[in-house]
Amino acid sequence: LRALLRQDPNIIMVGEIRDGETAELAIHASLTGHFVLSTMHTNSAVGTIPRLLDMKVEAFLLGSTLSTVLAQRLARKICAHCRVEEELPKDLIAEVKQIFETVPKEIIDEELKDVDLTKLTFYRGSGCPRCANSGYSGRVAVVEIINVTDKLRHMIIEQGQALKDDDVRQTQLFVSMLQDGLIKSLKGLTTMQEVLRVMRD
Repeated sequence: LRALLRQDPNIIMVGEIRDGETAELAIHASLTGHFVLSTMHTNSAVGTIPRLLDMKVEAFLLGSTLSTVLAQRLARKICAHCRVEEELPKDLIAEVKQIFETVPKEIIDEELKDVDLTKLTFYRGSGCPRCANSGYSGRVAVVEIINVTDKLRHMIIEQGQALKDDDVRQTQLFVSMLQDGLIKSLKGLTTMQEVLRVMRD
């Protein structure tokens, strides 16, 4: 990274930040006007902030340089050729409805405008020759994205390690990975079981 900075690049891609030295170099590179992209192993987008602070990155430096955080899991996609409706247990349906109460209305209106939310319908693949009878074909990304706004920047500097999902929700229209997975399962892109599986991994 030090050698790379001497070549005056506009954009730097760091394969993975896994120690304090790499984190510090990436932060200082972004402080000097470089656009830095990188990856980290965390459980969620919000988890990236305390993880970087654990690596001894100063909160005021992190707050002033961090721009966007995207966390993702890859879920198996339902085969389009054998997709059928699926009936889920009542307790799971009740849990889904409870999770949906925290999804911003603007997101629901935009993402599920063609879905009847009074009657939640889920799907699965019944299995066919095109998907080798697995019911799945391809992958779909289940994601959550944080845009570091001025308000969130201030929270990172003030709260640091104590930052939670609810704090992020105060600053923007935030959808967690689980909520995004539920939206994608209602759209028939993946199964509810697959969403729960990737969230437990």
